[in-house]
Amino acid sequence: MLMLSIKGNKKGNLMNKHNFHAGDVIEYENGRLDYLIALPGKDGLWVNACNTSWIDLGRRTFAQECYPFFDTGLEEVKVVGHFGDGSCISARSWYADNKELYR
Repeated sequence: MLMLSIKGNKKGNLMNKHNFHAGDVIEYENGRLDYLIALPGKDGLWVNACNTSWIDLGRRTFAQECYPFFDTGLEEVKVVGHFGDGSCISARSWYADNKELYR
């Protein structure tokens, strides 16, 4: 399993974008996991923006709404694995198996 720690800060130092790929499973400082998504027709990587309670209630599906990963201003993120092809379908499958660990 690849363990790569990438640091950035809230003042605008960007994480090295070349170290992240669609389908990567990442871990935030708080230990929660997330999944990097490639959206058709959009540049960059994305993460789910849907509230998990809405997903649980069936009002949204995981990755139905996303926001840009590199705009999050995170302090530290590390790649802890890879799953699927980074599509929304792969993201939903990953989420179904990892709900408890999702941020």
